Amino acid sequence: MEDSKVEEHKESFVPSACSGANACRELALDYSHEFTTHEDFATRDNLVTWVREVGMRLGMIMTVKFSNPGKNRRRRPYVVLVCERAGVYRGKKVPGQDDKGKGKRQTSSKKCECPFELKGQKMGMDDEEVGWVLTVECGSHNHSDFENFQGHSYAGRLTSEEMALVEDLSNALVKPKAILSSLKLKNPTNASLIKTVYNARLKIQFKENAGRTQMQLLMLKLSENNYFEYHRYLEETGEWKDFESEWASLVGQETEESFHKEWDVMKTNFFDYPDALTYVSHSWLDPYKEMIVSAWTNKHRHLGTYTSNRVEGAHSRMKKELGNSMGTFVMIWAHIDNLLMHQHTEIKASFEKSKNTYQHSYKVTIYNELRGCVSLYSLEQLKLEVKKSLELFLNEFMSCICDIRTTHGLPCAHELHGNVINRTPISLDWIDPYWKHLSMEPMICTKDEHLPTDAEEMEAWRAVFDQSDANKRVHLLMKLREITHPESNSLIEPMQNVVTKGRPGKKLCIDKSTRRNPSKFEYELHSSKDSCSPKIMTPESCIPISGIQKQREQLMPQPITVSMVTDIFNRSTGKSTVLEKLPVIYQ
Repeated sequence: MEDSKVEEHKESFVPSACSGANACRELALDYSHEFTTHEDFATRDNLVTWVREVGMRLGMIMTVKFSNPGKNRRRRPYVVLVCERAGVYRGKKVPGQDDKGKGKRQTSSKKCECPFELKGQKMGMDDEEVGWVLTVECGSHNHSDFENFQGHSYAGRLTSEEMALVEDLSNALVKPKAILSSLKLKNPTNASLIKTVYNARLKIQFKENAGRTQMQLLMLKLSENNYFEYHRYLEETGEWKDFESEWASLVGQETEESFHKEWDVMKTNFFDYPDALTYVSHSWLDPYKEMIVSAWTNKHRHLGTYTSNRVEGAHSRMKKELGNSMGTFVMIWAHIDNLLMHQHTEIKASFEKSKNTYQHSYKVTIYNELRGCVSLYSLEQLKLEVKKSLELFLNEFMSCICDIRTTHGLPCAHELHGNVINRTPISLDWIDPYWKHLSMEPMICTKDEHLPTDAEEMEAWRAVFDQSDANKRVHLLMKLREITHPESNSLIEPMQNVVTKGRPGKKLCIDKSTRRNPSKFEYELHSSKDSCSPKIMTPESCIPISGIQKQREQLMPQPITVSMVTDIFNRSTGKSTVLEKLPVIYQ
């Protein structure tokens, strides 16, 4: 075994089993030093737990390749641990063959022949009370480390305690999303997804159902509890489904000519339903066809986002999370924070799946430079274009519309014609940077984009400030102070709880006087007197004028100069946030 005791990470070149250029990089890091230890472990479980904890800290997942308990003193017990991506795929799927069909899921594999390997061995026979030692067989990986553990099936497994918690909460009719939140609150390092909770609930239900269907269970429960039941079967017509299918085909037409032809066919097929055709025509096609029909939307870069109102979708998800309109601000914040946490978890899981999981239909030469470097959605779109390119080669009367280059920033069928014929990889440079950014970190701005400097923004703010009156200047300074001093703002708690419903009680402090409200000059005149002067009571809140004046003085911001803001900006780490808020202040 090679000596792996080094003081730092040692770069080494490891032969790659995967053919992706960036998915499994030739340049890898040697982690032998991190797993080299002189500690003796009491049991096999202690050794495996230590290895997995170190691996999780370094961004890798360890699994047991094989082990031998060495029973009856046949040999010394041992266990071999490898990377999650070690080995090769041994299934029946053929590389490049599309296995996605009706009722089937498109499968993939994480294996890329990672050579990393550790061996733990007992220092004696199985019946001897001795410890275990760990040796490093190979400390190098042929792929990059995992940025997140969401989406990795092994890291997202539920422990026995977590399974018991899922079962108890399911019996208490708790929603799966709330169950996942409970798991993550109990264990912050939990990498499970909502799919993991659904699978666990399905496993529990399968054990309880004992092979019965839902209808059989329902009939059984009704019979056990002496209910009288009556059921009927309603045969549905397929006319509405045909109408929906025709509408989907109409909206998906890629040219204006084909759209008008399809619309004429639809009017002919459903001439018995004039009200439905009138509604579709007057309410959707006439005013909004340029926004919903592919023949017009494909002229713009939309990156596969077809929704006409993303705010409605976000609002709908938030309402489902809240459940009702009852609750405090803190409770609403907790619900929204929980919703965002689940969304971030799903997004991170999709990124990890795109980087570390290779579907069998993409294990061909043409996708060699793209596997693990672009999202799976973009690969699915490219697969359709490759299929169109083959059809173009076989049918000379077909033409390429080139819409995917405009809408998604991906090469179209005629651009891929040479790659398909010559069986050469698609270049990564042909892909839009949007599909290559598999991270939650913001994208780095290109050189072509111009961002204003802090001096330019402060000069614009100063110009607006100089042209404003006194009240406007106070407002600008207050807004600027909220940026420079986030802990201080103009929001205060209500001084007293106001009952807005029912008849007011007799014991409440109610001013029944018919005296008019004081004018502004009376407030100012009264505030200039000493505190021993008579106090004018306002009929609204029964608060002395001196108290109101003190509150106003506390809310008035301290003078802020441009030099102070510039100094705070130079010491701030979130410069982009300050630059984004400055235009809002002086506009």
